[in-house]
Amino acid sequence: MTTQAVYQPQRPGIKGWHFFLLLIACEALLTWVYQEQILTREVYHALLKEQLEVQRIDALFDLLKRMNLWGYAAIPLVIGGRILFIAFLLQLPLVLRFIDIPFRQLFRIVAAASLLLIVLEGIRLLIIAGIPVAQITRADLNWIPLSLGSLLNLSSASAATQGLFSHMNGFELGFLALLFIGLMRTGRLKRLDAALVVLLMWTVVILFQWGLMAYLERM
Repeated sequence: MTTQAVYQPQRPGIKGWHFFLLLIACEALLTWVYQEQILTREVYHALLKEQLEVQRIDALFDLLKRMNLWGYAAIPLVIGGRILFIAFLLQLPLVLRFIDIPFRQLFRIVAAASLLLIVLEGIRLLIIAGIPVAQITRADLNWIPLSLGSLLNLSSASAATQGLFSHMNGFELGFLALLFIGLMRTGRLKRLDAALVVLLMWTVVILFQWGLMAYLERM
């Protein structure tokens, strides 16, 4: 008597590139809101009226408007590069410990967790949009909700230091928690190992961003 294997179709699931496309669409929408509804000509005049003449502000505004298309084109590259970088940082210690988790699975984990950062950006823009144009300051445009930087007086600190403390926020912690949960759901890591991998990745990212901003600030 022969037994025939019964074909069981795999249930369709959300793949990493689904999350990637969703991130691109959401980021493009938020970028449009930021460029068209928040960074208006009036806001440029309010921010730069003490440094530049009216004609030069208008010229600068028109120039940046013409460059907006390049910003939209760069969205997939920026999002994809960030996901790939974080996924690589997660995989590196796993490879050193001979823990086999496919890179595409790590890509999916990072892409799914990144949706929380999109929520952060949406909340930030919603709050900034409620500020009258004449009262918007550079600090408002750089404000990050639930961040350590918003609780401290960093007005005299360098841009690199302000950026460092801005990344220490509740949404970033939620992003790390989602990465931890995603690693645990693979079934390949113990709780402590998953926490150490996420902590190592976050430390490298924070130091990299701080170093890059410090370098650009000196230029």
